[in-house]
Amino acid sequence: MARKPASKREKPASPAGVPDDAWSEIESLREEIWRYRRFYYLEDSPEIPDAEYDKLERSLLELLEKYPAAKRPDCPTEVPGVSIDLETFAPVKHSAPMLSLDNAMDADEMADWVKRVEKDLGREIKALTVEPKMDGLSISLTYRKGALVQAATRGDGRTGENVTDNVRTIKAIPKKLGKPLDLDVRGEIYMEIRAFEDFNAKQVMRGEKVYVNPRNLASGSLRQKDPEVTRSRPLAFVAYDAAEAKKNLGVSGQAEMLDALAGLGLPVSDQWKKTGANEIEKSYAAMLEKREKLLYEIDGMVVKVDDFSEREKLGATGHHPRWAIAYKFPPEEAETVVNEIAVQVGRTGALTPVANLEPVRVGGVTVSRATLHNQDEIDRLDVREGDAVIIRRAGDVIPEIVQVIKEKRPKGARKYSLPAKCPVCNSAVDRLEGEVNHYCTSIACPAQAMEAISHFASKNTMDIEGLGPKMVEQLYEAKLVGNIADLYDLKDRRDDVLGLERMAEKSADNLLAAIEESKKRPLGRIIFALGIRLVGRQTGDLLAESFGSIGKLAKAKADELESLYDVGPKVAQSIVDFFSAKSNLDIIKRLKKAGLAFKAEKREGGVLTGFSFCITGKLSRPRTYFQDMVRNNGGTVVSSVTKGLDYLIIGEEAGSKRKKAEKLGVTLLTEDEFLAVVEGGGVLPERGSGR
Repeated sequence: MARKPASKREKPASPAGVPDDAWSEIESLREEIWRYRRFYYLEDSPEIPDAEYDKLERSLLELLEKYPAAKRPDCPTEVPGVSIDLETFAPVKHSAPMLSLDNAMDADEMADWVKRVEKDLGREIKALTVEPKMDGLSISLTYRKGALVQAATRGDGRTGENVTDNVRTIKAIPKKLGKPLDLDVRGEIYMEIRAFEDFNAKQVMRGEKVYVNPRNLASGSLRQKDPEVTRSRPLAFVAYDAAEAKKNLGVSGQAEMLDALAGLGLPVSDQWKKTGANEIEKSYAAMLEKREKLLYEIDGMVVKVDDFSEREKLGATGHHPRWAIAYKFPPEEAETVVNEIAVQVGRTGALTPVANLEPVRVGGVTVSRATLHNQDEIDRLDVREGDAVIIRRAGDVIPEIVQVIKEKRPKGARKYSLPAKCPVCNSAVDRLEGEVNHYCTSIACPAQAMEAISHFASKNTMDIEGLGPKMVEQLYEAKLVGNIADLYDLKDRRDDVLGLERMAEKSADNLLAAIEESKKRPLGRIIFALGIRLVGRQTGDLLAESFGSIGKLAKAKADELESLYDVGPKVAQSIVDFFSAKSNLDIIKRLKKAGLAFKAEKREGGVLTGFSFCITGKLSRPRTYFQDMVRNNGGTVVSSVTKGLDYLIIGEEAGSKRKKAEKLGVTLLTEDEFLAVVEGGGVLPERGSGR
């Protein structure tokens, strides 16, 4: 079936009783939160601090509480985690949902939670447990007859990624329990601070990627295609829960369960304790004081109702249990001095000011740099070289300057403005209308070239092993590459590659083989690898699915692009601008000649191969989950109902699309019917059979 771009998407009208402006804000927050979750969970690269993300979720919650008619099953407040990466890992259904936690940001919110719980119980809470909130990633371990048989990430809470082979390489996780039990254990994989700092130091020496924090490194280490990479990383583990512990372990509460898990040989936190509701603040203060001395990062304290019978009465939402809450720590702050304001040039040409600081310990990590984002942020803070400043690792992730101590400002400190010329190539710098960033105007800028090649070769794009930033720099400085297309000419310059510093014959051959292997990458990854501003991995896949070839995409108009799910005006214009540049088209022409797959391959053998699907209504999971299911089983996703559509997947309140489909004779599938087909228990009804 021929691929074609989806037609203009239908933006749902606001529900009854919800003002248009409130509905617009709710929809915007929903999309923004899902996008940040994808960066956090799937790309191990948080775009904003945890504290800022928490504010977005709270804003959405407040609006939904005010306008309950606006609630939808695919709302991020109703779903923990994010849809899984089906390309790298097989899906695993959890025996019981892996939910997230609600947050309390201060003592008042913590007290409110206690009141709600006691109101629902109709009496005082018998007892609570408090545990450190580890800053790692959740994992589910399945033991059968005491042997580890499966490990899965949280995913969207119902379906996770099968990472069994990788988890088996982690020494801290026992492969056999002390007793031959059937048990599903939940816990956290993390990395100790010292191990994280040692790893980053080695990365600097190798000229490879440096990770922002231990959580990102732990996540990236676990979600490797090669288990041997995971084995080489010093990952740690702590268990905090077991499914149906009452039946499987013969325990009646959290405290007994933690003791039982430890007795089976599973590592548990040595910082937990059983307490009462009137002792929460005391426990919180004690844990906050210990934080700096711990070997690992924590970002709060988890408070749980201890008694399992009380938990059963309290129940859970689709997002979090009502019997537990994360009492978050305030971001840690420290005073230091701005030694210099430097400017970095990224792969898109964006100029980013960075404050080089007098090194200072913040949140258990030594901080010597902080991003200043853009000129607007510099002006807002009025930060100058020589200033004493307060640094915060907001959400314990990204260092930022939150305050300038102007009383300590040295005499003669001058206001800072970004340079009018690019610090790398000396070309003019411009600020685009509606943008906060300044950009180098030269596509030949060396900083952009090296960053663009590094991005092209990275794991999430073309995945060219051995072609890290240091190697890119060597190739560039030796004038062997000047852009991404030059990589595919290196096979004819093997002797020149061998002439690079510390380049052995085997290393050179492995690098050239990896470059050759990258030609097999699918179109979606290639589109992402091209470095089109604002186009991420998911958008690349969407564009490949919708247009089918780079040629058709290059000819697309802005309004045609905007019709696609998740493509807004700025992204659409960025794509149009990219393909309007002759230099970019010349590079694409060379890549095509080199043999890259600029046409999307039809997935063969999938149960949905050859069929088109549209999705409408309220569903139990995010719409992107169902879109991924269609694509990964060979089908095509479109955004509108036409006579040529094969199937319409309908949720609750399907509305106008359902009516149109019925009128045109398009076959309707409920969510359960669709899942039965892709999970192997059902058969697609004949096309055009209606219901």
